[in-house]
Amino acid sequence: MAEVDEKMGICVKDSQLMVVQQNGICRSVCGDNLHQRCNFGCMEIVDKLDPVERIQEGFNTFKKVMVNHKLCDVNLLITKGEIVTMLHPLIEGVEKIKAMIEEYNLTAREGQVFELLVENFRNREIAKELYISLATVKTHLNNIYKKIPFELQRA
Repeated sequence: MAEVDEKMGICVKDSQLMVVQQNGICRSVCGDNLHQRCNFGCMEIVDKLDPVERIQEGFNTFKKVMVNHKLCDVNLLITKGEIVTMLHPLIEGVEKIKAMIEEYNLTAREGQVFELLVENFRNREIAKELYISLATVKTHLNNIYKKIPFELQRA
């Protein structure tokens, strides 16, 4: 369990969304919420879904989502009595992206666009997130593609 604790956040909530168990990684991402009702962190993922897409009982996976401003993969196991969250912060991936931004001499704004692109944002979503026009997003993407190796463009 110690190895899991070092790499994956585990949070167990009862049917009333009261946190009954939380490990160190989970506390580092969401804060200490033991014995409190949880309305943020992984629960924000649920809130963003359309009512038709609301999570059903079972296992649900969300890749590369932001949880309290941290990029994570999130797995939710939902039963009638509890919700178990398995949170995997993608810190190594974020550090790799930051190193690439520096290595390929991307400007600050190109770096922001690149980070969102890596998180699978579409051009329109990037424009909305950064409060820029779609044409500006395309200009930044063209500049990024000129700077990064061809092999990375296909990844």
